[in-house]
Amino acid sequence: MNYKRNNIIIFIIFFLFCISCDNNKNFSGKIYSKNICSQAIAPFYYESKNIDAKKQLKELCRCMWEKLPEGGWERKTSILLHKGKDIGWKVKSFSTIFENNYKNCKSELSLN
Repeated sequence: MNYKRNNIIIFIIFFLFCISCDNNKNFSGKIYSKNICSQAIAPFYYESKNIDAKKQLKELCRCMWEKLPEGGWERKTSILLHKGKDIGWKVKSFSTIFENNYKNCKSELSLN
């Protein structure tokens, strides 16, 4: 009887250990930039399997924000989108710039 109880306790400890190890290896999911980044960057979802995904996203936002010219229409448009405003006809031009900055920053920061 005591033998069975000890085996169950060992199994539970092993199971909990395995679960905690697995959770530390990978983070899987999308993170919303507006909840993480301090810059008024146009909101987007960032997906990473890295446990440091929030830190990566903060660096990515900083990089993207710095690529928008200070005082330029791009930064003003990003702020409007961050606030949930409609930017009208500028959406096509801004989305191209935003996508290029996103790709360049991911490459510069060696993300995914």
